[in-house]
Amino acid sequence: MKYHVSITKREILTGILFIVGVLLFFHGVHSAYKCTRALDLNTLEERELREGVCVSGNIDTYVVKHFPENNKFHGVGQSYLTLLGKSYDFYTIPVGKKSYICILANSKSLKEQLEAFEEGHGEKVWFEGEVIKPFTELNWRWYDSIEGFHTENLIGSFVIKETHFKKNKDIIYIGVLLLAVAILRFLSSGGMKNFVMEETEDEKPVYNSHAKIYNSDYELQAEQMQLRTLERRLHSVKRNAILCVPLLLAGFYIIYRVSLLFGILFIVISIKGIWKGFINSTNTAATALARKCNLKSLSIEIEEHKRNMEKLAETEKSEGTNMNISYRKADKDDAALLVEIYNDSFYDDYVRYGMCPAYGKTTKEMEDSIEDSIKYIILNDAVPVGAISVFEEKKGYYYLGCLCVVPPYQGMGIGTQAFQYMLSECPDWKQITLVTPADKEQNVKFYTERCGFQIGDKMMDGDVEVVNFYMNR
Repeated sequence: MKYHVSITKREILTGILFIVGVLLFFHGVHSAYKCTRALDLNTLEERELREGVCVSGNIDTYVVKHFPENNKFHGVGQSYLTLLGKSYDFYTIPVGKKSYICILANSKSLKEQLEAFEEGHGEKVWFEGEVIKPFTELNWRWYDSIEGFHTENLIGSFVIKETHFKKNKDIIYIGVLLLAVAILRFLSSGGMKNFVMEETEDEKPVYNSHAKIYNSDYELQAEQMQLRTLERRLHSVKRNAILCVPLLLAGFYIIYRVSLLFGILFIVISIKGIWKGFINSTNTAATALARKCNLKSLSIEIEEHKRNMEKLAETEKSEGTNMNISYRKADKDDAALLVEIYNDSFYDDYVRYGMCPAYGKTTKEMEDSIEDSIKYIILNDAVPVGAISVFEEKKGYYYLGCLCVVPPYQGMGIGTQAFQYMLSECPDWKQITLVTPADKEQNVKFYTERCGFQIGDKMMDGDVEVVNFYMNR
């Protein structure tokens, strides 16, 4: 078997969401694991520090905050350093009986509590951080000027940057959320079948190529194709709007617990998706607003195309009364032609459901089917425009396996005439049955109103719900 891959912007965005979700999830899990093994801040003099280790514990006091004016930190200031948009103040704190280390404090609450030590009313402060390499060399002479301070007791090869361990859980939650959104987008678009399609070695999928041999007006076909494209886009927009609701809630959560900028980005993207879903919906208020403000709306475009199709269909029907319809029984030599007719007729079903038994048959499979069932090719002035396939299950009981007309000739009454012809070719029929997707209203209406079938039980054919039809004599 051969396969071809079709990747759109939607699949690319889904892939990006999935990759970011995986990275955030594993980063959060890794950080949370490090936090569970955090070293005690007050016993660091007994430990061999290394970069990336988490540290936690109580701070009782600090030795010094400021550095002399001649010790500039990359031009930012003498007592603080800006890192990734955050300003960190430097404090030198004791981490044992004789050892000291520099910490970088970022949160306002931690700074206020540390400064309270200077006023003599400070209490123990809980600190959580991660060991990193210092950004600049420490000014040893400054420490020498402090009475009772011995520079050899300062751990100068590392500093500890303030980190909130609880945020690791938030990162995990965000990663899980992005993974869930990516998976839902992937499944709702048809999964692997949406962009990895299987091709047979004998026949590659033919998309409406059979229509090229017709010598007729293509306006109706063009309207039908455009309508189907708009309906698929509207379905995608609605689905994305639904997915944006949990993303909006997640945005507020991210603002509160993680990052203002990241949260605002989520909210803006979510509101944009929800607004797009609303303005393109069939809601009366949305349609009125779109018309009043001259906004683009898929629902309005779909309505216009449906009206155009009705007008064109009426024109085609009036012209169709002069059509010269005939039928020819198919043999094995017609296998390739029938494959092409089937592919043209059922391509939309294949795209819609991700599968269709009548689509993508090989020539060999069609030859076997011709042997097992009776097939007729529908002709208009000797041009093939459709096919009928009927199988006699037992004497007088027939199963209608296929009744199809290619898109340019649909809506002209050819299907109704073909069904009546099939009945005339099976004069001994007692019961005729068939199966069609339950959500295809056009098929249901055709078989019940035009052909006289009754609706039977519904069942699942893989992932597609189908309905049985029967007609008794």
